[in-house]
Amino acid sequence: MAFIVFGPGVRDSITLERLFNERVVNPLIEMPPGKRVEAVDEEHQRTATKGYPVRREAGQAYSEHEEQEEHTLLYANQAMSAPVTVVRDDQSVADAGRLFAGTDIDYLPVVDATDKPVALVSEKELLRYAVEHRLESLTGAFAAGIGITAAARQPILVSTPDTQLRQLARIMVTQHIGAIPVVGQDGTLVGIVTRHDVLDAAAHNTALELWA
Repeated sequence: MAFIVFGPGVRDSITLERLFNERVVNPLIEMPPGKRVEAVDEEHQRTATKGYPVRREAGQAYSEHEEQEEHTLLYANQAMSAPVTVVRDDQSVADAGRLFAGTDIDYLPVVDATDKPVALVSEKELLRYAVEHRLESLTGAFAAGIGITAAARQPILVSTPDTQLRQLARIMVTQHIGAIPVVGQDGTLVGIVTRHDVLDAAAHNTALELWA
């Protein structure tokens, strides 16, 4: 499982700790010399002894949960959309506008000549770009003169096919990302996971735990 930041001339592996800024566990504090734990009374000992089978049952239940979890986990390659409609990094805003207009997709990965993703653009972002730059049309002559990389988001976060779907879902929520491209070992685009894909997977897999 891996996450990678891709962009023009950029490829940087990134860990979940860096993504979520997870808190480091505080070190243990050594007990001063001379301090000792008071002995428990006999009633406490009897209670603890009686509780031993309960602890065994709890451990067994945890093991069964782990076995069940293996069957409920989904991965990026099981939920991603593929093949992916893309726009080339040498194409224009107008080219992307025509692709959005002619399909029901919400996100377009931008790929280079080697099919590696370098940017990502959504239909909403493209419309916002058109308003901000006072474009009369996303498919007009003026838009045809603007490279898509000017309107696309870059660098981008991409994932490998063996990434757990619940990790992708967590990143989408915490990082406010609507889609994550999926790349193979050589870095080429093999799919894309959108929020719709995550919801669809959850709807069709009732045992799936996205937030475990």
